[in-house]
Amino acid sequence: MFVTCENPEPAGGILLALSVSDGRVLWQKKYKLTPYRSHNDNSYATATPAVVAERVYVLWQTSNETIIAGLDHNGRELWQRTFPGINSRFGPGTSPMLFDDIVVFTHEQWEGGKGGAGIQLSAVRPGSEDNPGQVTLAYKHNGKTAPYVSTSLAKDGLLFTFHDQGDVSCLRIETGEVLWSERPGGRFYGSPVWVNDLLYCINRQGEVLVLKEAPAYELPDVNPLGEKSQATPAVAGDRMYLRTYSHLISIGGRMQ
Repeated sequence: MFVTCENPEPAGGILLALSVSDGRVLWQKKYKLTPYRSHNDNSYATATPAVVAERVYVLWQTSNETIIAGLDHNGRELWQRTFPGINSRFGPGTSPMLFDDIVVFTHEQWEGGKGGAGIQLSAVRPGSEDNPGQVTLAYKHNGKTAPYVSTSLAKDGLLFTFHDQGDVSCLRIETGEVLWSERPGGRFYGSPVWVNDLLYCINRQGEVLVLKEAPAYELPDVNPLGEKSQATPAVAGDRMYLRTYSHLISIGGRMQ
């Protein structure tokens, strides 16, 4: 299990490798960063590592530098690249993604003084192989249906959006029709995950909301973790991992 942590003073980030069987720290890799002023809800450890069979990729961003590094699962750094820093009022908020043998990440240069809410959700039809540049707008939504921080989830013809102010909406992917919009409790920075026809999302109060993946609103359960959270649940094998401000919780599975 790979997680990022911050070291406020001196400024830096830490990549931790933990044993999934008992939570032991197997190794850690520290990165020195230039201090910068960011939003109180942000940290040096905003980015989630990207993991494949034998590699882990970690991203660190400040207003002064961007560091992307690839390591093996034993903590040996294989390569590191540096780029200029990002320009964003609230600090960095992106994680690296993998596509074939390419690591992809955003490098924000945003000059706005504005933010705090989603503005527009757009559905775009990509071009064809014969005409890749012919992109068309299928539909768009404004207001509380448009997420700001959380990533939306698409499954079985339905799109679920989680707004940072607490609104959860279900749309029909093909047409954009809003099937329901509710406020199940709390506000969201983390994103939902799908497991066995259920959506799991942690609100900022540290409650795990369980929603049915269905065109009708159902909230089967709410599970408090006892501490605030801004994280997205992670699922691997037969376990779910839930992170709060100071704890990592493993649910399910069997001790080895």
